[in-house]
Amino acid sequence: MGKLICSIWVALTHALLAESAMEFVAGSCLDGSYYRPDAFSKSSNNPNVTSQQQGSGAKVPDIQENRDHFYIIGWDVSPGDAIIV
Repeated sequence: MGKLICSIWVALTHALLAESAMEFVAGSCLDGSYYRPDAFSKSSNNPNVTSQQQGSGAKVPDIQENRDHFYIIGWDVSPGDAIIV
């Protein structure tokens, strides 16, 4: 798996951190772990569910349930703002 990649998230609408803006765990890319992609749909006919169950890598930690254990960052955004990670 390549390590020299980035993702770009572009806001299409206003999003406030307190309500719905995207958040990140700062430094999570530096821990040396590879996390399995998490399928958003658990439907059995979703091909990502099968690859998630059979794929390599660690299960994504339950960040939402353990927010105090992570350094979480995020920003209020306006349409056209871009976040590159």
